[in-house]
Amino acid sequence: MRSDILFFLGVFVFLFVAWVATGGPEKPISFAGPFITPITDAGEEQRGYGSFWEGGAADDNWWDWSWDSDPNSAQKEIWKAQDELSDLQRDLQDARLFGNPSVYKDVVSISGSGPSLASADEDEEYVTISVSSRAEGAINMDGWRLVSVRTKESAALPKAAAVFRSGSVNQTAPLTLSPGERAIVVTGRSPVGVSFRENACSGYLADRQDFKPSLAASCPAPMDDFERFYNGGARDYQSCKDRVAQVERCSTSGRSGTSGSCGEFMREHFTYNGCMTYHAADRNFWSKTWRVYLGEREDLWPERNETIKLLDSQGNTVDLISY
Repeated sequence: MRSDILFFLGVFVFLFVAWVATGGPEKPISFAGPFITPITDAGEEQRGYGSFWEGGAADDNWWDWSWDSDPNSAQKEIWKAQDELSDLQRDLQDARLFGNPSVYKDVVSISGSGPSLASADEDEEYVTISVSSRAEGAINMDGWRLVSVRTKESAALPKAAAVFRSGSVNQTAPLTLSPGERAIVVTGRSPVGVSFRENACSGYLADRQDFKPSLAASCPAPMDDFERFYNGGARDYQSCKDRVAQVERCSTSGRSGTSGSCGEFMREHFTYNGCMTYHAADRNFWSKTWRVYLGEREDLWPERNETIKLLDSQGNTVDLISY
């Protein structure tokens, strides 16, 4: 209802601007009084009543009263008014598409690139939900949904593990993002069985699982672990150091074929869980990125001409993306 009122107000403003641009109140007819033509006999000249004729306006240039000194300025004003009306109509259409705004509008946003949105593979189809760094605090997204405007398909944001352990039953809770954090929301299923928060050890998970988009291989350097934690015998120190120097970050394959205290050290440290054990208390260990999986077996979004809405628990629109 409010948007319709704004539209009619816009039309009224457009007509008013057009009237002013073509002379408006400066036209003699605006203040000249009535112009009813009296009855005349044959051969007599007809003139209307009122000061317009009496004041001498009916000279040879009487037709020029509708334009100002620049004939083009009136047309420019009309064009300007037309542009403003078009902008108003476009804003009205956008408001209708957006729907009722959430209290989190302009605080939480949704984004996505062409390849990720147009993918026919549910494991490669994803959007990103981001919380502004200016947010006043963490935002609990329990009950929030992603909805297709075109197909009406929807999916609820699932619970996630803030501290993920491989091979364990992980405790999950409603997705809660702090200021500056983001969630990569994949349509398909999680390669590790659960949604989780990334950390400095997450690269080990990608050593044997396929993640889209890829996880960063930013694990602690193997040589740093050796110098910090190795307590094997002095006789094996140099040989183990040489062996560790050949191990790549976030790789579990380089530890095979090594025995003794060196082999034990590598098997203990160069895994996801081992990395978690020794580095969870490190500064900047926890990432600001979450991996969230809707668990769908088919892609949710059409490859083109789609609008995806992010709705809060009240069904109000937080943000939308069109492609």
